[in-house]
Amino acid sequence: MEMLDVNFTKVMDRVAHIMEKELGVPPYDKNIATELGMSPTQYANNKKRNKIPYLEITKFCHQHEITINWILLGKSSMKLIEREEEVYRIRRIQEINGSCGGGGFCEEELEPEYICIDKKSANKLGIMNSENVEAINAVGDSMFPTIKEDSTVLVDRTKNELNSTGIYVVNTVNSGLFIKRLALNPTGGVDLISDNKAYDTVTVPTDEITIIGKVIGSLEKI
Repeated sequence: MEMLDVNFTKVMDRVAHIMEKELGVPPYDKNIATELGMSPTQYANNKKRNKIPYLEITKFCHQHEITINWILLGKSSMKLIEREEEVYRIRRIQEINGSCGGGGFCEEELEPEYICIDKKSANKLGIMNSENVEAINAVGDSMFPTIKEDSTVLVDRTKNELNSTGIYVVNTVNSGLFIKRLALNPTGGVDLISDNKAYDTVTVPTDEITIIGKVIGSLEKI
């Protein structure tokens, strides 16, 4: 069995590295103690006894999304690496609702959260870079049965031009955010088409619509 050499000084050197490079905090002992939620005296006593503050380290790693194996051992467990590499973290803006009605879009003022999707499923949807994809809520039934109400819709924001068929998220000047099929109207403007035939097609002037991105999939509630 391999013996684990967990050394206080080496562990705190790695904590200091994160603080200096990622947080911009000078890596002095008093600053490390503060960052870990310890008093300077408590930190000094642990340092003297080579005692690792595991609880504080765990909280630090969780807060800053650092692999705890790297902090403690200077390396990462293969199991943890594989788990991290098997998923994409996709930005989800909880407060934005794409209607199948009308919504709003002012993401600068909103606090995002993240959802995880395994890479195999994501790749089937054409997702190769999660930085280009965002998730929003679908409200209403105008795109039923393709998109059900309260689904989480995945949007590729690099596909923001109407050059192919499909469903898009668009922002309109007067009515807000919509999730619709788009088609150029022969007489001018863009047609917003619902999959639910109970809803009429709406034509919007070209200069009053902005394509946010193309819908590449949806996650439904069970």
